[in-house]
Amino acid sequence: MKKIGVIKSNRLWSLEGFLNCKKDVSIGDRVLIPAFTVPACEIPGEEIMQFSERQIQSDEAIVINKTEKEIVLIFNHCLFSSAVDFNGQRDFPKTQLAIYLQTKFLQSLNEQGIPAVTCDLPSYDEVFGENRLDFFKSGKNRIGFDFDEDFSVWYWLSTLYKGAASAAYFGNVGNGGLADYYGAGVTSGYVRPRFVLAAWAEPERIG
Repeated sequence: MKKIGVIKSNRLWSLEGFLNCKKDVSIGDRVLIPAFTVPACEIPGEEIMQFSERQIQSDEAIVINKTEKEIVLIFNHCLFSSAVDFNGQRDFPKTQLAIYLQTKFLQSLNEQGIPAVTCDLPSYDEVFGENRLDFFKSGKNRIGFDFDEDFSVWYWLSTLYKGAASAAYFGNVGNGGLADYYGAGVTSGYVRPRFVLAAWAEPERIG
């Protein structure tokens, strides 16, 4: 007899359960990330970018891609606002925001027991490209909110806007979930980090 009224839902994992069962997770699954603190720092440049100490609230991270080698997750919420770079840098990995995410922010994740190997931002291709990730094919999954959730916010992508001839303009996801772009020095853009775990590495035991 056919069962009706059964809806398949994605799972919410504890961090320990997720790390011990990575082979079993699916796209759309979520893992509860404990609150953590990122210490203040300065990222050098002709114009220095200062990052204050940040108390990151506990949040869910969503599995947006999974291969034989890695699992890619993105925070459910936009965590803070920041410029991308104050010095016109057009190569995202060399921008001040990218350096911050890949150093102080990543180190703080690791210290919380999250064995991420890289931390950056989603790309235009992942969110809007012809071969976009399945997760982002739904407009509601592209829309970003801060923790207050009283209105949607726009957040940065890691992809340089191709129409910019000289100045550094980076793509973003507008507060309606559509593609847009702004100059890299705009400080009101939100940051929704993505991070990568090695898929089958031995988990770090918690506790």
